[in-house]
Amino acid sequence: MTTSLIDDYKRHNVDSLKSVRGMTRTQLWDAGINDIDASLFLRLAKVYWESGHARIDEARAAARARNHGLRVLEKIENLAQKSDRPNDLRVILCGTFEGELEKVAAKHITKPKPVNEASVAFGKDGRNRLIVRSDEGWLMDFINSLPGVDDGGLEAVYEGLKQHARGKMGLAAPRKMLHIIVPLPVMAQLIQGNTEDIKVRALDGTWRTGEEIMAELLEGIGLATFVNARNKPVKQYRLQRYFSAAQKELAAAVQHVCQDPECHRPFNLLQADHLVAWSKGGETNIDNILMLCEYHNMKKRDGDVYYKDAEGRFWKRRKFGPDLPCTNN
Repeated sequence: MTTSLIDDYKRHNVDSLKSVRGMTRTQLWDAGINDIDASLFLRLAKVYWESGHARIDEARAAARARNHGLRVLEKIENLAQKSDRPNDLRVILCGTFEGELEKVAAKHITKPKPVNEASVAFGKDGRNRLIVRSDEGWLMDFINSLPGVDDGGLEAVYEGLKQHARGKMGLAAPRKMLHIIVPLPVMAQLIQGNTEDIKVRALDGTWRTGEEIMAELLEGIGLATFVNARNKPVKQYRLQRYFSAAQKELAAAVQHVCQDPECHRPFNLLQADHLVAWSKGGETNIDNILMLCEYHNMKKRDGDVYYKDAEGRFWKRRKFGPDLPCTNN
């Protein structure tokens, strides 16, 4: 009786790793195992058959019961290592269906609190790096005030920094591009003066406090779009070949970053595209607008597919594995 490649592959599970215990990479190479698979076998064999931690028997038993293959065990290990208690999470995930792994793991993984910081790295080849990470609005205000950034987009940041550092050009007055997306309940709080606990995202990717929102709007440098409890713009526009500026501004209410699940470029760097293509009957209205960065817009033309479900949530279709929820969800 012959077996298919898929059937043969599925038979490799946690017990298959027992035969790899104690082997070296060279021995696996000599046995005809490629380097990628050798790395996987050695890593998993060390965890499930060599570590000897208190709960490894439970993990093996759970993995057998679910008949997890080696690639699933690799995914489990990647998720477990993100936890403060990897041995406990490994047992839980080994008893979890593959399609639920990320969802279950998320309940047990505490994301590190982001820190505002700046660092400098010096390369041996003379190429040095300045890295600044901040969720404070001043950073984007500074970037948007650099020479040439307004016309050239973020690609002009390097030249703008160089000209500013050499004293050739000073900083322009900060162009805050302060378009704020404000849910109506939040607006009610702002009007009442309750600004301490409010944070709302602007289209340059920054988060602004309620106090900053009120100050900047009152100074006349801001624009606000108000949305209802279902994150729908209060006003909508429709039926023209190209999206209008008003439609793009309203789309920002629910699509304030690139909608690809793996991208977070802010709204001021995005392009408006039709979710259902114009050529396929898609209308140019607010319900059919999809905001993507230039790269993912081009990938859409190359065949990437996005769609909206009955609840109004955006998804990206994948050739393999479950579809991914888009950023605005």
